[in-house]
Amino acid sequence: MDTYTLVIGIGTIILGLALTRCGYTSLFNELKCNTRSDASLSLTAIKSAYTLVVGGLLVIILGVLYLMGIIPWYKT
Repeated sequence: MDTYTLVIGIGTIILGLALTRCGYTSLFNELKCNTRSDASLSLTAIKSAYTLVVGGLLVIILGVLYLMGIIPWYKT
């Protein structure tokens, strides 16, 4: 495994972790805001947070598959 493969694979996993963390934080803040006040849950905010979480998990899976050599994104 060369350096280029490691950089792409690990970078993809880190990006996926960041997306998942952003989505989880947004969802947590939206739910916390709803329990403290009379504000109703914003469906758009919840859908956006779930999209970030699911997208982040998919990116993590793609990064792991790339590091395992199952998905070759470039030819050496």
